[in-house]
Amino acid sequence: MSKKAKMTGSMFLLMAVAIIVAACFREHTVLYHTGIEQETYTRKYLLPFFVESIAVEPPFIEEENLIFQGWFYDEELIQPVNNRLQFNIGEGTKKITDVYASWVQDDPNTEFTLPELFITADLAYTEVERESYLACTYCLTNTNLRYCFEDIPGEVRGRGNSTWSQFEKKPYKIKFTERQDMMGMGEDREWVLLSNMMDHAMFRNEIAFGIADIMGLSYTSDCQLCHLYWNEEYLGVYLLCEAVETGINRVNIETDYDPEEIMISFFLEMGGELNGFPLFPLEESPRNWDDNFTVEILYPEPEVVTKHQAEYIDAYMQMVNNAILSKDWQTITELVDIDSFAGWYLTNEIMLNGDMGWSMFGFMPKGDKIYLGPVWDFDQSCGSSETGGAAVDTWQPDTSSQNIWFDTLMEMEEFQIVLAAKWEESKAELEVFLQEEQEKAEQLSGDMQANFERWHVLGVDGQWRMREEIENFSTYEEHIAYLFDWLKRRIYWLDSEINV
Repeated sequence: MSKKAKMTGSMFLLMAVAIIVAACFREHTVLYHTGIEQETYTRKYLLPFFVESIAVEPPFIEEENLIFQGWFYDEELIQPVNNRLQFNIGEGTKKITDVYASWVQDDPNTEFTLPELFITADLAYTEVERESYLACTYCLTNTNLRYCFEDIPGEVRGRGNSTWSQFEKKPYKIKFTERQDMMGMGEDREWVLLSNMMDHAMFRNEIAFGIADIMGLSYTSDCQLCHLYWNEEYLGVYLLCEAVETGINRVNIETDYDPEEIMISFFLEMGGELNGFPLFPLEESPRNWDDNFTVEILYPEPEVVTKHQAEYIDAYMQMVNNAILSKDWQTITELVDIDSFAGWYLTNEIMLNGDMGWSMFGFMPKGDKIYLGPVWDFDQSCGSSETGGAAVDTWQPDTSSQNIWFDTLMEMEEFQIVLAAKWEESKAELEVFLQEEQEKAEQLSGDMQANFERWHVLGVDGQWRMREEIENFSTYEEHIAYLFDWLKRRIYWLDSEINV
């Protein structure tokens, strides 16, 4: 065989090997976004066809006070994948994957676990008014690096009714000059800081929001516990919440409409002492709302809602009220989303919320029905307040005279069936959630201790509306033990009472 023929044969063999290798391997490019000063680095992998995973180590970062949490596939989704990333490298799949490093900025000056929010203003916190905003700047530390910020301009004012007037530790409404994503809860300008002064376990509102989410209630407020400082003075642990309002990341029902349109989207608040229209008595009904119970239109805002639009939603709500109080099931289901009513009721019933019926939110997307939600205000629930009572073996209507709609609905077999189905589909997830919340509460004992060192309220007599048994607890641990024992017994009793 000639030398030329041998070379040709060798080249052919090499080409054949290359083709086989190319067929057996896939090239995949990974773009690693470190999250530190927008730094990104690229790595290409040549993987055998049978390999579907890549071991990834966190990048070396010289920044101090940063703790690596893991990699994430999507910058918007907080779903950790630890240090191993799974790639499908089969035919037809993408060849480039973006992954994001997640870091927590660990404040070297604190031993706290929770995030820390700093407000800097020209006035002391004791001089803040409830009715008018005060200019300030915000700083957020000790949390995921992507959400940390400093010197963000905004405003702050007081909020609340009894919580503002009855307690030294005040709740606040905060507003940023520009939309801000607070710890992954979505961008918005306005947020709420709840003081939880009627809940020394500090978890009742957070638990209620979690239950509402399990019950499938749309637009439930997201929340995050944090430490609050005002001009570097420590003010304790607060619950940072999404404000109950319309918006893209809130109650997302806003739409463009002609001012002449009548059937538009509405966001409503229903309850006592509101600036709204009353629900008129139904003569044949054994129960009706008190004179001070009204329905207030929150969206559209008062300055833009027209007379005809207001008259339309007024008439619609009168029909809803009449249908419920006359137990007209067909009309009820035509006018309201009954699943949201069941979820809203179960959330409040589980918590034995004394404010149920006195304060409700509802929304009506354009061309749709009335939905109940989001839920709000649970610091007097779970046996903590005189308004709700302590017993786990009672229905909420037995402890309140304000719950007119659900007093009536619970007498209807049709609603009981809907309620039982909602309970059955939710109770397993509910039990897991409560166990996780209890573990979280116990782990945060050190953070909570700082709150009660700032506000000396544990074991103090004569606290507004607080039951004597709860007042006598002198430690945070006693409050947590009581809360979760109460909830477990409550779930057990409700499960025995709700039949499919």
